[in-house]
Amino acid sequence: MLLKIMLYIFLFYLGAIIGSFLNVVIYRLPRKLSLAYPPSHCPYCTNPVRFYDNVPIISFLILRGRCRYCGQKISRRYLLVETLTGLLFVMLYCRFGWSINTLVYGLLSVYLIVIVFIDIEFHKIPNIMILSGLLWGGLLLLILAPRKLSDAGLGLLVGGAIMLFWSVFGRLLFKKDCLGGGDVKLAILVGLFLGLSGTVLALFISFILAGLVGIGLILFRGFKMDAHLPYAPFLAIGTLTTIITGQSIITWYLGLF
Repeated sequence: MLLKIMLYIFLFYLGAIIGSFLNVVIYRLPRKLSLAYPPSHCPYCTNPVRFYDNVPIISFLILRGRCRYCGQKISRRYLLVETLTGLLFVMLYCRFGWSINTLVYGLLSVYLIVIVFIDIEFHKIPNIMILSGLLWGGLLLLILAPRKLSDAGLGLLVGGAIMLFWSVFGRLLFKKDCLGGGDVKLAILVGLFLGLSGTVLALFISFILAGLVGIGLILFRGFKMDAHLPYAPFLAIGTLTTIITGQSIITWYLGLF
């Protein structure tokens, strides 16, 4: 029991360390800054972040979310991303153990975290994230799970086709862009990793969530019909739900007939 707890702590903190780097990507990539240089620094006073202030989660809590030098607040996104990445690593291990699925879905989760937070702040999805995700995901499947390549290809094509259809249909119906090109590309990336049935389920869940949240914001928060609502978070939730519990949902649904 103690060994299992220690393993969970190790996996969580490994995810938090990776999440620390993801924060760098989230901040610098859309601003077209180098990911390697300069080293981590405060965006307000430009003082470098010392190694003892750059320990994932712990440093943020010790400093109470503020820069040691100028006292400016550090975005809570840093803590959120590190914690979320750590939790996802633990959840994937609990679901799949030491397996190819853990590695493949871990890679997808990393990409989804970066894409979601960039989309929330900038309302765009960088092409480099989609292209590199397709490249590394395809190579990983080719090397570790070549039997899944045909299903991955179907998922890729169907995911992109479904999103492209709704993008065009929404444009014709509402006379505005309801889904951006980045959303279509993200569905293609998800399709590569989830395969045909998983992609359809993830998209279905994301459509339901986006619709419910959109209606709720209009009714209770006074949002206008033409307000922009980033779609990547909903597709990410649909994807992660499919990864963790998708098989149970599919089995339950088929059992209804």
